[in-house]
Amino acid sequence: MPGKNKMFSTMGGKGKIMAKNNAGSIFYLILNLAVGTLLAIGGIWAINGGGDLANVSVFANSTLRLVFGIIELICGLFIILSCFIGDKFGTFGNILKIIVLVVWIIAAVCDLARGSLFSLEWLYRLALDIIVLFALFITRG
Repeated sequence: MPGKNKMFSTMGGKGKIMAKNNAGSIFYLILNLAVGTLLAIGGIWAINGGGDLANVSVFANSTLRLVFGIIELICGLFIILSCFIGDKFGTFGNILKIIVLVVWIIAAVCDLARGSLFSLEWLYRLALDIIVLFALFITRG
């Protein structure tokens, strides 16, 4: 009988691990879709003359905003597509993601230097920058 109990506990343990992996996979999928959508919408917004937090904070020149918007749009689409077809873009997708990460880090530093320290707007902007940065680090390239 001890072998039978051991077998059930092992199977139960695998089931628990499997459930955790499935929950983690769903979380990872949702995070990738959310970050990809954020970047794609930010890119479309920049192409239309606006821009998201990083674009507006870093680039004063409309041409640079447009170029970064295109990079951001492509990177967002790559992240979304990688959820369904895997990482088929290789180094090109990683290079675009690194560019977006660097610009977003510069934007976060610029936001830290601006505004009154520890005001609600400053803290909110800092929180948004940190959330996006960590989400970009976690997502697929």
